Amino acid sequence: MTRRGTSVAAWTVGGLSLAVALGAFVLWAVTDAPLDSLSFPDPGIALAFPLVGALIASRRPENSVGWVMLAIGAGAALEVGSGAYAYAARTSLPELPGVEWAAWLQSWAWSIGFVLLANVLLVVFPEGEVPSRRWRVVVALSLVNLGLIAVGSALVPTVVSDVAPAPFPSPLPVTLPSGVGEAVSTVGFLLGVILMVICVAGLVRRFRRSTGVLRLQLTWFTYGYVAGVAALVVSAVIGTIAASQSTLEAADAVASVATAVALGFIAVSVGIAVLRYRLYDVGRLVNRTIVYALLTAVLVALYAALVVGIGTALGRTSSPVLIAGATLVVAGAAGPLRRRIQSLIDRRFSRRRYDAGRTLAEFGVRLRDEVDVDELRRLLRQTADATVQPARVMVWIRGMDS
Repeated sequence: MTRRGTSVAAWTVGGLSLAVALGAFVLWAVTDAPLDSLSFPDPGIALAFPLVGALIASRRPENSVGWVMLAIGAGAALEVGSGAYAYAARTSLPELPGVEWAAWLQSWAWSIGFVLLANVLLVVFPEGEVPSRRWRVVVALSLVNLGLIAVGSALVPTVVSDVAPAPFPSPLPVTLPSGVGEAVSTVGFLLGVILMVICVAGLVRRFRRSTGVLRLQLTWFTYGYVAGVAALVVSAVIGTIAASQSTLEAADAVASVATAVALGFIAVSVGIAVLRYRLYDVGRLVNRTIVYALLTAVLVALYAALVVGIGTALGRTSSPVLIAGATLVVAGAAGPLRRRIQSLIDRRFSRRRYDAGRTLAEFGVRLRDEVDVDELRRLLRQTADATVQPARVMVWIRGMDS
């Protein structure tokens, strides 16, 4: 296939996946469905992966990373679209046909994205090839794992779906005996978890041995995955709390949307790493993420301590005056805390940058008071050596020899 043909194929697959995902959002809005009916966080994957995958596959068709991402996005779009369709058909739009088929598709389509995202993408990133022949076995086992989960879930005689009101008979004319499909899909899921551990260990090993551009690419990739996993953990914790307290439904919704965005960022990080767009900004991004994550945690803890502590002492934890006062204290402390945490992170993880910043600040202070040109040149050379460490320093001053 020509390069133009591969580009058309990539954007066709990506466009169809995006259309299905957007259609699911429309059905979700029309039926006023809960977030669970869209199988969050799959919407984030269904929107981001087809777009970035099509971009990579059209520009670098020889790199299998783009095609794997397209497959991940297509699987997520199938799950989200079929789930939204089935929910709409059994609630506010009963005239829609094929609700059983949509619920059946939703019951197993999740396996496509799960296996490819958790296993295969970890192996072929970033060059689109397996690191060695041994990893071909891992990729082959991952595809077998995908087949086990998909076939085992699709051929059960009784379908259990998140969007169906109750289990219903499979619409397929041929199914596996009762209990066999569940056992096959369970074996596939356990195999997938084992393979995921192996793939993560291999990624960590490659990261430790990498240098230069490859290390930056793996850093972007790792950052995206860590953000996605962290969002999943936070969402699971909030969801567990929200299940027992109906007042936290809004918080559960926010956590679900945040998880979808975080998992979508995995696709963005892969695109940046493979296409090498702003590749060298990863250090600054990681630094800012750590700073603002710690700042958020400290401010939340401070707010809770003020409201709960003072409120308990006064016997009124829901006092508007107390809440307003705590909010003002937190707002006033945000700036100084951010500068303090930034300094701490720079001193601990970016020592060279921290020392260079201090050197430049000291040079600026001395520059305001220095009037001797020879001393100024000496300070300028000394500062340049301490910060950027050039091979050669030359100072030119108009009207004077340097």
